[in-house]
Amino acid sequence: MSDLAITDQFEPSGYFSFRGRITRRSYWMHYTLPLLAAAIVASAIDYGLFGGDNLFTMVASIACLWPSLASISKRLHDRGRSAWFMLIAFVPLIGVFWLLIECGFLRGGSGANRFGPSPLERA
Repeated sequence: MSDLAITDQFEPSGYFSFRGRITRRSYWMHYTLPLLAAAIVASAIDYGLFGGDNLFTMVASIACLWPSLASISKRLHDRGRSAWFMLIAFVPLIGVFWLLIECGFLRGGSGANRFGPSPLERA
């Protein structure tokens, strides 16, 4: 069964927590897409109100940094990796793509691991 068919129970407090595991669906629908939408809105506000000055975009980016790191951490936990693995993003040319594939496209580990129970079993 694909974890895309599972209905996740989303908790807004989870935006700030680095503990636990989340499914691919939760990663995309509750973290990545809303943060991407916030970045697009911030850019539009900057362009519309400030004539291209990036002040609002910088503030929005800083505000979105912690939830982004938390979601990546929890996806890596679901894959059985430590959150330290996100440092792979600093590897030139392939690091960011590797992290995107790990978090957004590869299935999480089945069953409980050292980071908690499987999010598919909780749903």
